[in-house]
Amino acid sequence: MADKGLLFVFAECGPDVKEDEFNDWYDNEHAPLRLTVPGISNAVRYKAADDKAPSWVAMYDTLYPSIMDGAAYKALASTASDRERALIPRLAMLNRRVYLHISTQVSFSSIMNTTPAKYLGVVTLSVPPDLCEEFDEWYEREFVSGVELGKPQKESTAKHNYLALHDWSRDDHPLLTSSWRPEVERSARRFVLHKNIERPS
Repeated sequence: MADKGLLFVFAECGPDVKEDEFNDWYDNEHAPLRLTVPGISNAVRYKAADDKAPSWVAMYDTLYPSIMDGAAYKALASTASDRERALIPRLAMLNRRVYLHISTQVSFSSIMNTTPAKYLGVVTLSVPPDLCEEFDEWYEREFVSGVELGKPQKESTAKHNYLALHDWSRDDHPLLTSSWRPEVERSARRFVLHKNIERPS
């Protein structure tokens, strides 16, 4: 079976796009259309809970990490609406990243809950190539303690950049409290659920 992927998008409205306009477009047009692409199974959006930028995250689980290279996904650009063509250039940021799934750590409550978590912790790490194997072992042993759902993932286009996602029911869990190596740069963010996107009928 092919490795699963994650399409991960950071976005920031900036001064030229109102938040209401941005969310109406993303919630009702942009994200639902991506759910029509075979291989994209779900979409969920979160808003920053830490007053930092970028303010928005969207995530799409995919059956394989090369989903954006397929004809069905590429066709979305050629059939984009006039609204989308006019809005995207006005955004301060729309940064897409594709990640390759490595492993998942779950708690019993996470297994029983099929809805998106209310809170999301996002940790990005840059690990030198010669330390990746050691880092993977450390992460599995130390990093997910007390977390309901952790998804360590490795970026498919830059294999030694890591993304760790932590799904929580409440916003009082620590983010990356364990230290490892000074060579590893990290950034930790907190987000709150905005919307679970529905597949178009």
